[in-house]
Amino acid sequence: FAWPALLTRFNYCHQIIDPNNPQNENRSSLLRSSKSRYTNWPLCGDVLSHENYLSLWQKYIVMVFGLFQSKTTFLSNPSLIRSFSPIRWEATDIKDAVVLGMGSMNSESFELLFEEFNLKGILREVGERKNETNLRRKKRKDALRLQLLRILELALTRRLFDHSFFDRHSGSLSPLLLEFIESVRFHVESETIRDVKTMRIHFAKVVTEIVCSVPLDLRENLLPMDLRRSLFFLFFSWCSRILANSNDNR
Repeated sequence: FAWPALLTRFNYCHQIIDPNNPQNENRSSLLRSSKSRYTNWPLCGDVLSHENYLSLWQKYIVMVFGLFQSKTTFLSNPSLIRSFSPIRWEATDIKDAVVLGMGSMNSESFELLFEEFNLKGILREVGERKNETNLRRKKRKDALRLQLLRILELALTRRLFDHSFFDRHSGSLSPLLLEFIESVRFHVESETIRDVKTMRIHFAKVVTEIVCSVPLDLRENLLPMDLRRSLFFLFFSWCSRILANSNDNR
């Protein structure tokens, strides 16, 4: 009974802090100041500032995704689907809250989250292999890739494969997850001009968590051979300087 009431409160706070809400003035700076028309609305006799609503929203998003259970509830609540929009917001405190919230989603339902990312075109956007010339658009895609990696990384530490993405009969990963891993691998491998160190670190952590989350006797078919080979040479190239220095010191 708590989840519907929680979702209602989450949606109310969401519209107050949403920079895309036309009722919020000066939307470009909304997340840095108290510019919402809702700022002075009283709640239980107290007047809450925009910072108060932002703090509530950060707590609600963790609870909403953490308590989420059924596919029926998910598909029947478009308001919950709209909560995906903060994954693109640029404020650091919002980014961290989104990662913690979505990464804490019930493992039985987490695969539905990635399916929605796919339906909304988010996975297609981060998987595009065309040479992006617009620097601002390229940075937005990088930020989106990093958010997805961080969400997946947190979910993997919470025993994600117990219920999602991993088929214990075939010992293989979901095609959706494999496609995402391959798209990020291609991006970090082909990016030679800009510094994507943070993305490389989180990508390596995700791959490590994927392998370590599966028992040794079930890893034979975990990753396709081509992807294994590509990951090996990619990680070796990142570590080659360290290995060379190690050999020199012997």
